[in-house]
Amino acid sequence: MESGQPSLCSVDSQSSLSSDELPEVYIEPHYKESHRLAIYALLCGGREAYEEYVRAEHSNHFLSEQEILFILEKAEKPVVEVDSEGTGKVTNPSTYFPLESDEEVPDLELGWPEVSLKDAETNISLLYHPPRPNTPTIKEVLRKQILEARQVIAIAMDVFTDVDLFLGIMCAAQRGVAVYILLDESHVNSFLHMAHKLGVNLHDTKNVCVRTVRGPQYQCRSGMKFHGSLEQKFILVDCQTVLYGTYSRSTRREPMHAQRDHANSTQKSPGAMI
Repeated sequence: MESGQPSLCSVDSQSSLSSDELPEVYIEPHYKESHRLAIYALLCGGREAYEEYVRAEHSNHFLSEQEILFILEKAEKPVVEVDSEGTGKVTNPSTYFPLESDEEVPDLELGWPEVSLKDAETNISLLYHPPRPNTPTIKEVLRKQILEARQVIAIAMDVFTDVDLFLGIMCAAQRGVAVYILLDESHVNSFLHMAHKLGVNLHDTKNVCVRTVRGPQYQCRSGMKFHGSLEQKFILVDCQTVLYGTYSRSTRREPMHAQRDHANSTQKSPGAMI
């Protein structure tokens, strides 16, 4: 059981720093074994096992209700391999986690423009949803940027079901603009369903490349695991303008005035020669 407030200057037993190497203000590593075991109980035994462990250890409820539901929804059972005798055996989880992926980066088969940013200035605009008085909406800015695109559009997004933006991107592809779309794997079916309802066959569409990615993986010794979500959200146009922030490309977000979203528009423009 943990008691009292942690000392900022105490040395954690799992820290590799000696007392002589500690900086003047030292913060203990935030890792807690009790948290790992609580998540293990949640993955393997469900909510009841998690609650029971927290009570038994007199631990704090460090997971929010939303996080608990997310883990339970995304939980994946271990892979069971069947041998020649028909006996099932759980595959041991991998312990190989390199700091950088050793898989080759996929080629940008649609090409990528060479852009020189020498003598360029950076202009940053902050946009809100709902918009502030006398300012355009985030969607208006997005549609304008897509309409003006001439070389490349690159999108990384968790949920992409906005019909207007999707059709604008398809029109850009027809103009010869290379379009790269990177989506969260857990939400890609919504994107494909939207395209199907609009009669768009992505396999036959030129100048469009769609890929999916998973968030970081959390895996227990039992083999139970779950993946996080794609948190990066941005759209890059012609290697000159980037819009990024909390705004998702989903039509349902527009009428939700209680939802406060924001996006940053960063644009490179030729600077004045001195």
